[in-house]
Amino acid sequence: MKVGFYHSVIDWHHDQYEYALSKQLLHPLKGKPYPNGTRDHTKYVDYLHAEVNELISNYGTVDILWWDYSSQDFQGDTAWRAMDLMAEVRAKQPTIIMNNRLFRCPEAGWKSMGTDGFTSTLDPKYGDFITPEQHIPATGMPGVDWETCMTMNTTWGYSEHDHAWKPASKMIRNLIDIASKGGNYLLNIGPKGDGTIPVQSVKALKAIGAWMKVNSESIYATTASPFPKLEWGRATTKGNTLYLHIFKWQKNGTLIVPMKADVMRASLLSDPTKQLSVTAAGTQTKIALPATAPDAVATVIRLDLRGAPVINRN
Repeated sequence: MKVGFYHSVIDWHHDQYEYALSKQLLHPLKGKPYPNGTRDHTKYVDYLHAEVNELISNYGTVDILWWDYSSQDFQGDTAWRAMDLMAEVRAKQPTIIMNNRLFRCPEAGWKSMGTDGFTSTLDPKYGDFITPEQHIPATGMPGVDWETCMTMNTTWGYSEHDHAWKPASKMIRNLIDIASKGGNYLLNIGPKGDGTIPVQSVKALKAIGAWMKVNSESIYATTASPFPKLEWGRATTKGNTLYLHIFKWQKNGTLIVPMKADVMRASLLSDPTKQLSVTAAGTQTKIALPATAPDAVATVIRLDLRGAPVINRN
């Protein structure tokens, strides 16, 4: 298991954090005078750097540092001495990866303050990966590492008033969709004040876990789909193996895959002993399906190919 820290660089408690320097960042006293008189933000930044130094020095190997977050009017070196902060982290944790949220500029993958305000370009000096929030990029981000962070309902922390829970089926399909576009899925859990996990989250995680127990090889260590679009679902790849995730079961019993390929074997991931019949039809490959879907949420077919497929992009 990897070790990662989430670190909010926004501080609502430190008595030298100058919240008035930003009109965009949230703060409970936003628009009000500092209750303790004049503040010196450089003292807060010194505190921030010391706090991060403690995290990266005292807990062994740290694999991820997930920063949160900056604004267009307060970010980077001005707000956090960000370049020095990242260099300090890498000096002690050379293999760590960090996201792009110490910054909020186009070079760091941002175009606005909205949760949809991400772009598909990232200068690596600003971070290792882009973090779309509550959104899955429509076509992924080819050539850029990215991770969708998303809640199970609508709030990041626990709220007894938030009952807009996503169905487990939706989260499973989100996972597949993100993997098919070359991204990672960071799914949030908001524990209650006593540290317990809401029952709705537990049920959803168990359902996702049950699906992954059968189908994890079609998600872990895979790369993005070679297809620009599939009407019936999504696809992931791993070497010469293609995983077809079927969302819409084909009632006529035939799955049409828009590619020409030399298929060695086709089987259900849920039942590897059951081979499926495959027929080449010009620029298409046709796979005979069982009468009913083994998994109503997403049935996965594994295709072992002798070489790279030729994709029909029409």
